[in-house]
Amino acid sequence: MLNEVREVLRSKDYFTRLVEYYAEEPNVDPTNLDTRDDCVRWIHRICEIYGSEFFDAICEAVEPLWKDESRFKQRACLEIFSGLIAGSKHWGPEATKALWKWIMDRWPTIYANIKPDTLFWETIISVSQINCPSNCISDYEHSGVLLAEILVAASR
Repeated sequence: MLNEVREVLRSKDYFTRLVEYYAEEPNVDPTNLDTRDDCVRWIHRICEIYGSEFFDAICEAVEPLWKDESRFKQRACLEIFSGLIAGSKHWGPEATKALWKWIMDRWPTIYANIKPDTLFWETIISVSQINCPSNCISDYEHSGVLLAEILVAASR
């Protein structure tokens, strides 16, 4: 069964279509911007079961979201980041470092663009404090923004 799921995940544009679905405006209550746990858990489970095998495909699919001002696309991006972070505890050190580099390279722009209707980004700071390996802070000084500085600034 896991091989069949793997084949679906490997199919052309699977993650692009998934990200588009996550980023749609909800029909139920468009004012509700709470993070949807099922979206986070699906990405987490993919990372838990298949390791970092789909990391590049997920990153490629989510790349346009973090730049977009749409609160729905921003929420989808947060849900995917959260799932990746939670799932990365099942990865090896090199893949985990690649994830944190990828996030930290984008974080200053994301953080600078947080607006009242995208405050849900603050939740990733809590997730980061729990899931970031202790050595990841020193590994990302090259990004121009130290994770610790972001966390301190965000808590003010």
